[in-house]
Amino acid sequence: MKDILHAMGSKLIKDPRPLSFDYVPVVMPHRERQLSSAKALIEPVLVAGYTSCIFAGPVGTGKTLVALKLEEHVKGLARDAKSDLRVIHVNCRISSTEGMVLTQVLKAFDPFFRERGTSFDEKICHLASAIGSKGARLLLVLDEVAHSYANIERAIYALLRFHEYTRRENPISLILISSKPVIELFDDSIRSIFKKNILTFQPYSENELFDILRSRVPLALVPNAIDDETLELIARSASQSGDARRAIEILELSARGAESDGSSQILAEHVRSAGASIEPSMERSDFDRMPKHELLVMLGLARELRKKVETTTGAGRLAYAVACEERGLRPVGQTQYWKYVKKLEALGLISTRGSSGPRRGKTTLIALRDIPATQLIVLLTTLLRGRTGDGPEG
Repeated sequence: MKDILHAMGSKLIKDPRPLSFDYVPVVMPHRERQLSSAKALIEPVLVAGYTSCIFAGPVGTGKTLVALKLEEHVKGLARDAKSDLRVIHVNCRISSTEGMVLTQVLKAFDPFFRERGTSFDEKICHLASAIGSKGARLLLVLDEVAHSYANIERAIYALLRFHEYTRRENPISLILISSKPVIELFDDSIRSIFKKNILTFQPYSENELFDILRSRVPLALVPNAIDDETLELIARSASQSGDARRAIEILELSARGAESDGSSQILAEHVRSAGASIEPSMERSDFDRMPKHELLVMLGLARELRKKVETTTGAGRLAYAVACEERGLRPVGQTQYWKYVKKLEALGLISTRGSSGPRRGKTTLIALRDIPATQLIVLLTTLLRGRTGDGPEG
């Protein structure tokens, strides 16, 4: 039966949508404050007035998510108020020129608009006429704006000064989203418009990433597909960058890896394999010049962590001693063993943390960093097979 299950795969993902980058959840852990601030900026201009702001922060910090959630909210308010408010979201990595941006905006008012042969000024005038004839308002979100800023700067300036074309109050509110410090690219006239309205998105902490993952799990996976300890491993893996996209991608790849293995649950080894596939952290060259006992310390930890998220220094040292005994070597003392552990951590191959459980005394827990333990065991065994000598540095 187990072989049949392995061949068929075990279905762990019940709905892949919550594992996609553009999924907009009902609840947004740790971004409600930014959404509230964005609403406060935009809501007053649904009927009159206009505003412009920037969502700034590194990749994977929730900027686009908040923008999409804001767009949903604004559309609902506009329907209730029977206001003709158009909401347009443009990805400037795709629509990377001023002409492409304006064409996408124009097609929201005139689906049959033909771009060919139309100059920049003609497009602006056409847009002014379309908005004016309908008495409409526009909320335009320009995402990944820094990617193409040099090619769309003139369009941004024209939209900010749109009242010069309509001869009335500007009907366009503008939100720029950028993972780079785009305001430094602006000239003084544009910078002064945006500088008071910048919403900053900081990288997520490990605990925040865990909350995000935990909110997605029941939506995307079958019950008991992953436990909290393994979910914490994903959050820890992504916490170096604070990137929620990376955390969610690791969760998805881990689930697919577990399905492929016929496993009924996502395990630590699936998480490490997923992390390594996104951004490999292990090369053979990392180990080629490593002293033999350092390799043996790593081998002991890899053996201990084949089916675990973390292990204690005591258990790791015992596994190291067994690896030494297999090769007729004397294990190093506790102090030297700890030095090797800290060196491996400095190399980015493992991570350590103090335990938070009810254990007496101070216990250090050790985990692998995006390195599949099974692959690591094969590599280290191969390298050790060619080594000789029994000294600590042999």
